[in-house]
Amino acid sequence: RRQMDAQDILNYCLEKPGAWMDHPFGPIPDCVKVGRRLFAQLYPKPKDYKITLNCDRMTADFYRQLYPGTVIPGYHCPAVQKPYFNTIYLNGTVPDAVLRKMIDHAYEVVFHKHTQKEQEDILTGRMMGRPPAKEHDKGEKETDNGTHGTV
Repeated sequence: RRQMDAQDILNYCLEKPGAWMDHPFGPIPDCVKVGRRLFAQLYPKPKDYKITLNCDRMTADFYRQLYPGTVIPGYHCPAVQKPYFNTIYLNGTVPDAVLRKMIDHAYEVVFHKHTQKEQEDILTGRMMGRPPAKEHDKGEKETDNGTHGTV
C-alpha cells in the first residue's frame, strides 16, 4: 500500500465535522481549521514536506520521543506554543495509521477548545467556521461544491 500523499492528508483532515481549509499565511501552508481554530498546517512541497498539528503537551512529548528528529516541536511556533504543536516531517518514518491518529488527536484538542454551544453548532453544520469574507479572502480557492472544504 502506498503512503498517504499531501492530497490524502488534506482529504483526511477535511473529512472531520466542520473542517475547512484556509490560507491565512499565503498559499503555503494549507491550513485546516475546525470552527475558527487551526488544527493542521500542511507544507506540501517535496523539499519541505511536513505537517504541523495541534496537540496536548503529553501527547506531543510522547510522539517526539517515539520518532526523534522526525517529530519536533512546532515549526514556526512561538516558544510558548511549542509544547502544544508538533511538526512531523513526512519522510515515511511515521506510519500512515499513526499520522491519522495524530490528526484525529489534533482535531479533538481543537474541537474541545470551543464552547459546548459552538461544538453543537459545528456538529450540526450551523457553525462552518468561516468568518465573513474580507478583501484579502477574494483569491481563496473553493472546493468543487463551493464549501471551502467544509463538510
